[in-house]
Amino acid sequence: MRKFLKNPISRINNLDTMITLGWGDTRYVEAYKRLGWNLAFHQGLDLVPSGIDQECYGSPIYASQDGVVQKVVWEGSTSTKGNGITIEGISFIDKTDQLLLCEVHWHLSDVLVKAGDFVKAGQIIGRMGNSGFTSGIPPFGGTHNHFMVYPYVLIDGKWGLLYPNNGVQGADNPLNYLEDNWQKKGQIYSFNKFSHFAVILGIIQKTLNWLRGQKTT
Repeated sequence: MRKFLKNPISRINNLDTMITLGWGDTRYVEAYKRLGWNLAFHQGLDLVPSGIDQECYGSPIYASQDGVVQKVVWEGSTSTKGNGITIEGISFIDKTDQLLLCEVHWHLSDVLVKAGDFVKAGQIIGRMGNSGFTSGIPPFGGTHNHFMVYPYVLIDGKWGLLYPNNGVQGADNPLNYLEDNWQKKGQIYSFNKFSHFAVILGIIQKTLNWLRGQKTT
C-alpha cells in the first residue's frame, strides 16, 4: 500500500509519538460488546504525545492527508466515542486499483472544523481529549487520539470498502498508510502552561455552552 499519511497528532517538546494501544489488540473486546460495538479487535491506533495527561489534553490534532471533512460529531463528550471527525481523502492509484482513504479521529476535546470543509495535511482540525469511552482518572486521564483508516476501492464505478468483512467494519491498520518514521515526524507543540490553560478554559466554555443549548431545546 502507498504510505503517505502524516502524523495526526502533535509532538510535545520534540519527543516521539507513542502508541498506547495498537491495531488488532483484543484486551477490550468485551467492553466493546457492552457498548454495542461489534468489533473483533481494536480497529485503530491510540496515539499520545510523549508527555503527561495534562500536557496532552488540548494539544493539536491534525489532518493526516488532504481531503474533505465528511462528518463531525460534537456531543459535548456524552457519547461512548465522544467527539469525532471523519475526513475523506483524495483518491489515488495504488498498483492497479484506485483507492481513497477515510481517516477518523475519536475522543477529541474540541472540534475545529465542520462538515464540508476542505483541509490540508498538517492542518489543525481539533484538540486531543478523553471524551467518550476512555480509561483513566478524570479530568485528564485517558487522553488520546483514537485514529482509524478505512480504505475504499472502486467497485463497478462505486466506492466500496476494500475489506468489508474483516471483523472491524472495514478499518485497516493505519501503520500500512502512515509515512516512514512518522513517530519522529510531525508538528511540535511547545507546551506553555499559561497558553495551554487558556485552551482548556475555552474547551470547558464550549462544552458548557453546548450543554445549555441542549437543555433549552
